[in-house]
Amino acid sequence: GHVELCGVLGRAAETVRQLMEGRRHHFSLSPPDGPVWLEADPARLEQVVTNLLTNAAKYTDPGGRVWLSGVREGGT
Repeated sequence: GHVELCGVLGRAAETVRQLMEGRRHHFSLSPPDGPVWLEADPARLEQVVTNLLTNAAKYTDPGGRVWLSGVREGGT
């Protein structure tokens, strides 16, 4: 199906928010400028991003920085 990237990033970030706060991480999310539509399974894509953020939280020292950005490059 079609899924909009900003929503996926936001939901994944919310899922790991408590873990980030518990480890006193400085987390920043930089969504892409404007909507980015993808042909993907929304649940699986969100799971992938959530797993990446969970790993970042686990392996970043307490008080460290974690950032997630979405960028459109060219026409894709």
